[in-house]
Amino acid sequence: MPASSETSHTKRSLLALETAIAEDRLPHALLLHGDDLTEIEEVCLGLTRHLLGMKEDDRQHPDLQELRSRGAARIIDVKQAREMIKDLNHAPSQGTHKVAIIHEADRMKVAAANALLKTLEEPPGNTTIFLITTRPYSLLDTIRSRCQRFRVSFGSARERLPEWSAWLNNYRGWLSCLGDPAQVRKDTCGLVLAVFGLIYQFDVLLSKWTSEAWQSAKEGLPDELDDKELLALESGCRKGLRHQLFIDLETETHAFAVAQKDDKLPAIAIGQAIETLEQAVGLLELNIKETVAIEHFLLSSLRIWTSRN
Repeated sequence: MPASSETSHTKRSLLALETAIAEDRLPHALLLHGDDLTEIEEVCLGLTRHLLGMKEDDRQHPDLQELRSRGAARIIDVKQAREMIKDLNHAPSQGTHKVAIIHEADRMKVAAANALLKTLEEPPGNTTIFLITTRPYSLLDTIRSRCQRFRVSFGSARERLPEWSAWLNNYRGWLSCLGDPAQVRKDTCGLVLAVFGLIYQFDVLLSKWTSEAWQSAKEGLPDELDDKELLALESGCRKGLRHQLFIDLETETHAFAVAQKDDKLPAIAIGQAIETLEQAVGLLELNIKETVAIEHFLLSSLRIWTSRN
């Protein structure tokens, strides 16, 4: 769907939700999903403020429960789910409504998701549960089927930082060398060494931006979060940034391939390169270090593109 169409669709959906809140007919369980977790969280917070009568800058409320992944593994376990459910069955502290937000709902263990099912089927009165995720199809079918689903995407263009643009230029220059048989024969060792230069700089930039983003993000977090929850949130911050970088990497790889003059081999190479990039992303989901995943992709790319020569 084009960005403008997605933006219009999202705005219409939000208007419908705001109207449903005003008319007291909001569904009790909503699944908000999209590509940008921060964007989804802001939309969810806006709806929560409306439901609970919070001020525009408020991020906490006695009748707001937030469930987040914990620890290095970044999971939501059954104990957390049961604690949230127990709280939802208590009367509201203020007003007449209670809200629960399950951040990165795809991180729920199966036992946690199953514990939530009964509450989704028979929710306490005047309760709204938001599940937010960038991976809706990683949720159990039974969870998805009990929620009203809304895609959140404003199609906003991200401005690339100069350092990242420079990295992508270096990457594209490296790809160009791989497409030149004479250059490959002349400087094979140099092309391999360049891989490790790209890996090192990728890690430096990602770590720097994660640190900056985390310093900003944690200022608005609830004070009662424990160390495990903070660690999971910081890890999620890095994951979100990493996701955007890999999207750019796929875009640049595709742009390079279609710019080549050979009509047959680039099409094959595109498929192989993108498949390898997807494998690298899959490794990241298994908590493999970014440097290992990007090394896998770049060295595989070297083989893919030089095999054309």
